[in-house]
Amino acid sequence: MGRVEGFEYPHAKIGGTIYRLAPGAKIFDPWNRIVIPPSLPSDTPVLYLLDAQGDLARVWVLTPDELEREASQRRR
Repeated sequence: MGRVEGFEYPHAKIGGTIYRLAPGAKIFDPWNRIVIPPSLPSDTPVLYLLDAQGDLARVWVLTPDELEREASQRRR
């Protein structure tokens, strides 16, 4: 989990770390629609999955409820 700090295709900066988008990477908005990287605003809370090479394979934009739930689980 982290916050998107910027996209410059094919790279994304999340939580201070720069990741490369994997071939076939998918980014989902809060309604599970696929979005393109430039349409994602900065400082967006996301949950992400890396592939075996350490590239971004999936990115999910979190709703406020999901963000709160994820934060409460991390506090435990």
